[in-house]
Amino acid sequence: MSTESTRQHALGAGAIGPGEVTDNEVMSRLAAGDTEILGVILRRYVRPVTLFAEQFVRDRDDAEDVAEETFLVVMRQCGAFDPARAAFPNWLYGIARRVARRHNTRRRRRLMLWERWHREPNVAASSERVAEARETLGQVARILDELPEMQRQCFELHVVRGLDVAVVASMYEISESTVRQHVFRARRIIRGQLGSLGEA
Repeated sequence: MSTESTRQHALGAGAIGPGEVTDNEVMSRLAAGDTEILGVILRRYVRPVTLFAEQFVRDRDDAEDVAEETFLVVMRQCGAFDPARAAFPNWLYGIARRVARRHNTRRRRRLMLWERWHREPNVAASSERVAEARETLGQVARILDELPEMQRQCFELHVVRGLDVAVVASMYEISESTVRQHVFRARRIIRGQLGSLGEA
């Protein structure tokens, strides 16, 4: 197995079988006009990219939209990919991060416009939805929501979603040991707060 194939497997892109092209080869062929080869990248990365996007947009449907837009950007910018500057997963997750942030910006603008036209009904409806959501949230969900951002994201992706530590590290461009530290601290906080709730 080549060095790149080994790295891709470690990053959770999926095992590369005999004769299967690497990410760099896929991007070279995509840049040369072979658009059908994009299916290889989709198969390897659509799930982790969607889960990564969900950490930013906090909605599964919106995350799928972000993932779709991310791969469209990959097609448009495939010629700009330089494996000497960044590994493909890092480049891909960087695109997903930017797309998700743009999505959130557009959503905030839509909400602002909506509130200007429907200020009173919107405030009342929002208050009711927030109250209902708070009533249905479980103890663990509330604790997770209160965790520091990186602890929550690493815990959700690794423990709840089951992504490999190396994949999460690649998404946020941090070391695997840092991911493990965030997960360990999140576990400790959750256990501690659950214990306190049980004693109350």
